[in-house]
Amino acid sequence: MKPRARGLIALAAAGLLVGPVGSSVARRLPAPGGSVTLALPGDLADRVLAAHSRVPLVEPVEPGEAATTRLARGQLGDEPWRSHLLTEVRASDDSSRWELVPAGGTSSGEAAVRDCWGTGGGPGRGLAAAAITPTVSAGRSGLTVRFDRPVGPLLTLLSGCLAELPAAFAAQDQTLVSRGDGLGGPGLLDEIVLTDPPAVADISLGDPVRPAGTALSTRAPDVVMLVQDERARRSDPLGLGEGVQRLRELIAPDVLLAVFWGGRGSPARGLLPGGLAPSRPLPSSEPGAVPTLALDPLPSDAPRVELLFDDDDPLVVGTVERIALLLRNRGYAVGPGGPTIEVLRWRPESLDPAVALLSLAGSVGDLADPSLADEALLDPDADRRLEAALTVERRWMDEGRVVPLMFADRWISVDPDLRGVRLRPDGVPLLHDAWWGAPR
Repeated sequence: MKPRARGLIALAAAGLLVGPVGSSVARRLPAPGGSVTLALPGDLADRVLAAHSRVPLVEPVEPGEAATTRLARGQLGDEPWRSHLLTEVRASDDSSRWELVPAGGTSSGEAAVRDCWGTGGGPGRGLAAAAITPTVSAGRSGLTVRFDRPVGPLLTLLSGCLAELPAAFAAQDQTLVSRGDGLGGPGLLDEIVLTDPPAVADISLGDPVRPAGTALSTRAPDVVMLVQDERARRSDPLGLGEGVQRLRELIAPDVLLAVFWGGRGSPARGLLPGGLAPSRPLPSSEPGAVPTLALDPLPSDAPRVELLFDDDDPLVVGTVERIALLLRNRGYAVGPGGPTIEVLRWRPESLDPAVALLSLAGSVGDLADPSLADEALLDPDADRRLEAALTVERRWMDEGRVVPLMFADRWISVDPDLRGVRLRPDGVPLLHDAWWGAPR
């Protein structure tokens, strides 16, 4: 266990400790040190490793965060963002040119921006989907980022960029070890150990079959959807021409949620869930009787449909089984060689609806719509971005590119004695300020 003095200093820097520390107060403070285990799937585990061993260019200020904490973490002026690497961010009048003033030197910040937008990261995928190519240059006063048209939510885009600088923890294989020379100071924990599910751990991905600990929910749920390639849109094996509402009745998302996800979610008629977009009227139809789906034999030359999905996700697997039954009932066999339908569980990476949709379009080839470049998805005005996102959502649905089926709650189970764990919008648990409320 690390010396208590280090923990008191870190608490003071985080705004958790104000005023002199007497012996009676010290006895009530969390003891620093200890180890935390996380059992998370590979993609989420990789994000946890990166989030704790690298330094983000900017981070959002958490709602309700204390003023002392914001000051200790380098808030960017009056903006609801903070940064260890930047002291100021200035936009031109039309938001097509941005000046980034570094805290000390330009090389680390410049490398982080170039790497993030040029190596397939979420922000880079989103810009590519909108046909925007940024140019980054370094000058005596800092970095200049230029775009060929206005880009308003630059700080949202930068929040996905990580710099290769010492952070609160050092990654050693699948273990994160607290370090004293990282930007922002050390973490309160000694180490964070990642292991593979379904191992018992202090933090694990929420599982309705094995509920445990305190549940921390993301501000927006996951979206389970169908994404059709061009051949599937032309041949329409699922009968979307008969109405999307009819297809949803046949797939029965509320039943799938009840069986495979503990009922934690709801059927979806739109792509953007609550937390990203407000309630809005969407086309609907009167529900009808759902026919019995039969497993009649298929001829050897029956047309095929290829289904792509993640076989580690029980909700997705259950949805695929239902879709396969529906396809067979319509005379289609499931197998390679035919049109492709992907059953996708999408976790929005940003709470900005337009940025989230652009990131989705950049990662799913069949949503790479060239007309995205004509939309105001990166407009400086947030209301215009939302309007553009709703327009794209409607177009994708009308064209049959995407069929949203259900919203599925996403949460992390945390040991009740572990305090200070936060969740990023994409569901990554952050333990920079985490501490054990009882000795370990």
